[in-house]
Amino acid sequence: MPIFDINNLLLDGVMSSASDIHICAGAKPALRINGTLVRRPYAEPITKEDMDNVINTLSLRNSLQGSTKRGVRFQLQLLQRS
Repeated sequence: MPIFDINNLLLDGVMSSASDIHICAGAKPALRINGTLVRRPYAEPITKEDMDNVINTLSLRNSLQGSTKRGVRFQLQLLQRS
């Protein structure tokens, strides 16, 4: 199984002019493009381990929270499913 790379998904989001990136364990990642949520057909469903890695990676970048770099706004919201 390929390793999920959040950096590739973020780049895909920028290149697709996505307003949001949605990731959830057990589902394929999705981008919100022109108001429509579009699942990435080439992607594998994200595992719990992938999510743990994403949280750790993005936590290291928390100094970007709410700021803009190169015109891209970054915000991280963590929601727990019951």
